[in-house]
Amino acid sequence: MVMKRNIFKMSDYVPFFTNKSGFPINAETWKSMFDFCLKQNSDCKKQITDLYESSQENVTLKKPLPMFRVNKTETAEIFLNKVQNYLNSLEYNYTGMQFFQVNRGASIIRLGELVKTIMLASLPIKCLEATILAIFLTQGQEYLKRFTMSFVSEFNGNVFRHVVLGIYSSSGLFGALGLSRRENLMYKPLNFPSLSLLINNYTEAYHGHYHKLLRVKIGLPISHRPYMLEKIPWKGVVIPFNKGYTKKDINNILDQYSRFIHSKQQKNNKILPIEK
Repeated sequence: MVMKRNIFKMSDYVPFFTNKSGFPINAETWKSMFDFCLKQNSDCKKQITDLYESSQENVTLKKPLPMFRVNKTETAEIFLNKVQNYLNSLEYNYTGMQFFQVNRGASIIRLGELVKTIMLASLPIKCLEATILAIFLTQGQEYLKRFTMSFVSEFNGNVFRHVVLGIYSSSGLFGALGLSRRENLMYKPLNFPSLSLLINNYTEAYHGHYHKLLRVKIGLPISHRPYMLEKIPWKGVVIPFNKGYTKKDINNILDQYSRFIHSKQQKNNKILPIEK
């Protein structure tokens, strides 16, 4: 198959390629990726050319599959740190080409096949792949409740999208797993006693990067035992930051949704009647 150029709305002005040639990646796809990288970073021509020439030597680095041996004395903090370290080892994808096709609407079981491919390929990933990978690496740890947290921000007239995996531990603390270009927009240890404090931490990080946060979408809790066709519940509540809500209003919405996450229900969750 020939790699096709896809325009993906990570931002409204920076297109990137999607690998549709499968694995191992063929020579045409590699060349297209490096040509695109040169076009986007013409001031780094020598470095990019050197990398491309070295890639022709077929030297590959295989990262070991993560092995988690959780014992009774291991804390949630230690376990989540292991997961995040594995995500970090894959590194964030700056290449300009998305190596893996991700269908957000696919069933959780089908996404498991994608996760196997990601782990075997051991190539850099973006925030969406990292979030899906984190879901599977935490699967079965039922003392953790997982939910997606999607952010939409604006900078210099362009729209950016980002997603991480929110975590609620039986200890009563919140955190998050994921990857980002910015260190303070990804991993958050279990240090937050409330969901509002966790989201506020991300909000401050966005402001620090001069991004205007437009909205945050928080998903429903993800089941540890999904049925055959069950999908990731991406949408539980949407919080608009550009509709005149005060910080107190937003915190009240988050606290209400936090109480919903605290509940033990994993199946047939109902979306709270919160104004969007």
